[in-house]
Amino acid sequence: AAFLGPQLGQWGRDWLIGSGLFVGAFVAQASLSLIAMMLLAFVQLKPVAIVSGSTARPLREILAQPALRASVFGAGVGYAVMLMVMTATPLAILGCGLPTDNITPVIQWHVVGMFAPSFFTGNLIKRYGAPRIMRIGFILLLGHVTITLLGVEFLHFLSALILLGIGWNFAFIGGTALLTTTYQPAEQFKVQAINEFSIAALVAFATLSAGWLYDRFGWITLNLTVVPLLVLALLAVVGIEKRLRLADTAV
Repeated sequence: AAFLGPQLGQWGRDWLIGSGLFVGAFVAQASLSLIAMMLLAFVQLKPVAIVSGSTARPLREILAQPALRASVFGAGVGYAVMLMVMTATPLAILGCGLPTDNITPVIQWHVVGMFAPSFFTGNLIKRYGAPRIMRIGFILLLGHVTITLLGVEFLHFLSALILLGIGWNFAFIGGTALLTTTYQPAEQFKVQAINEFSIAALVAFATLSAGWLYDRFGWITLNLTVVPLLVLALLAVVGIEKRLRLADTAV
């Protein structure tokens, strides 16, 4: 999917050239989505067992946990930053005078960076803990910003977007893993709903603002705007790491 999806966009951009550039690519994407919907219609999920015998805590008490706040905020920031930058990347590549053909490999390798680490991210979390993996993710995302400041050639975009993908993987999966340590079985649906809503809201805002930020301020400024959020998320997970170390010492 990492290679076929962007390549399909490249192939389809001229299919309906009379209707505008890239219209064919959107038609191809919509067709794939329709096929996916048809396949999903045949999927039958097993009923979810309802947990009994435990009492859910009040929502205020659940949200008061620093680990929960750090996990939701961290995963949301990682996802929002990744999508905002990825959304603006094709525009930035063209705006910097690079050929359209450069877009496809940049997005392809970005997607590889997003999902290839998943083969070992879980094992890394088991070995080093979710907060540490999240911390590495935010450092990689800040590394992406650093590369964007160094130039706007093809290799800058390629290497920056690969780091962006890997950083997202560590931040998001690490945040999801950390979240599972913050609730009891009777609270899981409530907490997951809060988590999903919070992340979706951040992602929607970031995606909708990406084009405007790029058009108004440019590629470099767009990337710099995410630095404060990344620093805050990094500080949050560092704080959780310290709390966990103190708890282990106390035991």
